[in-house]
Amino acid sequence: MAWQSAHYIEHPSVSAFMALAAHDTIIFRSMHQIVAWNTHQWQAPLWTYQLVNDKTMGAKALVHIGNTVISYNDPPQEEQPRRVIALDTHAGTVVWERSLDLLISQAGLLATKQQLFVHGYDLAAEQYVLMELDIHTGATQAQASSIGLSSAAASQTAIFVASPSQVMLHPVHDLQQTSSLAMHNTSLLAVE
Repeated sequence: MAWQSAHYIEHPSVSAFMALAAHDTIIFRSMHQIVAWNTHQWQAPLWTYQLVNDKTMGAKALVHIGNTVISYNDPPQEEQPRRVIALDTHAGTVVWERSLDLLISQAGLLATKQQLFVHGYDLAAEQYVLMELDIHTGATQAQASSIGLSSAAASQTAIFVASPSQVMLHPVHDLQQTSSLAMHNTSLLAVE
């Protein structure tokens, strides 16, 4: 028995490197655009948002919170600044956007049901940071020093940031209180 697709679309957004489901909408993130499709009607996109001079290719470049989809624009080094953009899930209109003086890391954007976090290298402070942004305005709610990473994950209670030698836990309600686990050859060495 052969599997057959109920819908086939030919559109640049289907070459996206990331997609997510948001209610009855599927949102694709490609290198230069964000495109939303209604899951019940595939004739044409609901909306398209163009990302100018973007080189973002990270796996964590798109998150969904409530009725908002959030992404970031990572222009070439000489073209600053980097922007975090919140779009209305249904209309594609800009809810808010803000500039960041961060080189956004592989962790990119992390989200819980009520909170938005971005991990990156602060160019001015010359250190890695984890920032919490207000989901309604994009304003910085909190910021804490962090570590360079190889991966990160969010839960309702904590952000976990992992490097090859360390795992750092940032409680979501107080980013300044961190715990670190030092690792060596996948064996736990110390807890700070």
